[in-house]
Amino acid sequence: MNSRRIGVTLFVLFLAVGLAGCADTTADEDQVESDGGNGDDVDVDETDSESDDTENESETASEPDDSDARADDTTEQDDKISDSEENDDVEVSEDETEATEEEEDSIDGDEDSIAESVTTVDDFERELSNEGIEIHTVDFDEDGFEGDSSLAWSLLEYHSDENIEAGETDELRLIAKAYAGLIDSGYQTTELEVAQFDPASPVDYPWASYRIETEWAEDYNDGSISEEEYIQLIIEEYQVIEDL
Repeated sequence: MNSRRIGVTLFVLFLAVGLAGCADTTADEDQVESDGGNGDDVDVDETDSESDDTENESETASEPDDSDARADDTTEQDDKISDSEENDDVEVSEDETEATEEEEDSIDGDEDSIAESVTTVDDFERELSNEGIEIHTVDFDEDGFEGDSSLAWSLLEYHSDENIEAGETDELRLIAKAYAGLIDSGYQTTELEVAQFDPASPVDYPWASYRIETEWAEDYNDGSISEEEYIQLIIEEYQVIEDL
């Protein structure tokens, strides 16, 4: 009887130990499966991470292209602005040139109109006065000394501070053109003596003088010499009285 109880007791213990061992094995397998699942999740995350890195690298690589495109657009805009500024400069330069040419044409036109308007001594004096020349004396002679027209010469005295030695020749040019017009109308005299009076001086005393040969005016009228050659011949005769 005691032997049977002992045997049953041993059997029960053996069974309990076996069941406990099975439970541990099952727990270990479940733990392994759980760890494996986590490992799969890690692998998926790494793949996803690599994919994200690839996308980021692709986006980063595309950005410089956009930057280059923007840089090219900026360069083209700068070039257009530069071309526009250059065109504006050219237009301004052309406008200034045209204005200068118009001023020169206006001056030349005034001088030519003087030559065309002068046919008498009265015209000569009036036209020069209209141009702002302050005349002191006008004495024209066609008869000459004792009726010899080859000795005839005329005189013009006017108030002026124009320094012909310094290249100031506006008044001289007007007088030369007016005299050429008078000669072209048929007036007979050998030369025109010209004297400049100091407009600031209370005493009427010439400080400079020059002369215009009738032959020069005739050569200018028939085109044998140019206007500048005509004026240069007169300038070469210019003298300051103090140097006489």
